[in-house]
Amino acid sequence: MAVLRKPDVILVQNPPAIPTLLVVLTAARLRGARLVVDWHNLAWAVLALGIGARHPAVALARWYEGVLGRRADAHLCVSDALAAELARWGMRSVTVLRDRPAGRFTPLDATDRAAVRRRLLDPLGLTARGPAIIVSPTSWTRDEDFDVLLEAVRRCETLVADRAFPDVLVLLTGRGTTFVQYWGCGNRDTIADPDREALERLKEYTALADRPPYAVSRVALIFTDVHAMINGKQRWESYFAQIREYARKLDFETVWLSELWQQSGFDRQAFLAGKLTPPENGRGSFAEFQAQLVQRAEKHSEIHSAEDAARIYYDACQFDAVAVENAFKDAVFLTYNGPESHFTLPRLPTMYVYSYKRKRTEKPWFM
Repeated sequence: MAVLRKPDVILVQNPPAIPTLLVVLTAARLRGARLVVDWHNLAWAVLALGIGARHPAVALARWYEGVLGRRADAHLCVSDALAAELARWGMRSVTVLRDRPAGRFTPLDATDRAAVRRRLLDPLGLTARGPAIIVSPTSWTRDEDFDVLLEAVRRCETLVADRAFPDVLVLLTGRGTTFVQYWGCGNRDTIADPDREALERLKEYTALADRPPYAVSRVALIFTDVHAMINGKQRWESYFAQIREYARKLDFETVWLSELWQQSGFDRQAFLAGKLTPPENGRGSFAEFQAQLVQRAEKHSEIHSAEDAARIYYDACQFDAVAVENAFKDAVFLTYNGPESHFTLPRLPTMYVYSYKRKRTEKPWFM
């Protein structure tokens, strides 16, 4: 802000509130600019969905958001209900700007409208009934409470129970649950039966989340090429290529861990040269898990001593976790590891799953 031309107004979206509101409020006061907050939600309420409304951090976040929000010069929001809540917080100059479609969204003519209706209704066998259609877009995140919509539908049914009223079809758009999982490599350069069986089991497992009324889930395999290169694996490219081909048949997405590192600004060469400081873990130091990691490294590292490989692996996992969290903020993480390996995983909702068969958790790429 110090090198930019003095702004008249600084506009900030909320959430996120921490530390954003404090940073922009400080910048606005130092630069003599007005601060306008665009309220998309209440950050403390979103936090409460994840850790519980009674958590001390929620109370602190609510106090922080209220104190700093009241120091802004004006506020924008999309509903009267949110405007009323902000007013109760003591916010002044609150303006409601309702969501509107972009200019490219225009009404269809009668022919196109009929074609779209057929495309939506034919697969459901509802074309002949000619229902009214309500479309509600969503990103399927925790702060979107569709119980409110479902309750409105129930009330509507009660109100029109004794009247002539068309059927109403409610369509919820958007993606379903996103599942992400690491996929590593061993010494094989070709796919094998344990890989196929594990992928098929993964498909069966994640398909359980596809049942109505939920949207179809998304599965992304993260190929751990960073660790393959660190450990001196020679045949990983061929192996991952065959896994990717099989995964696509199951409608899985694939992404390279190295790409996620790059997106988060992490450089592998700088890491190997010791020029990057690993992010804070907060779930245990290397010393606490050293023996466990050295035992693993003795089996898998081909170019480092077990002690060095263990340290490199621990540090790399901290970068992995941040990179995956940045790329898949609302995902559920799946792993063949047990809870004792939590310090190596992203800080996402985590589910521990079997691999190629029930009650077996061996990683298929090592078999």
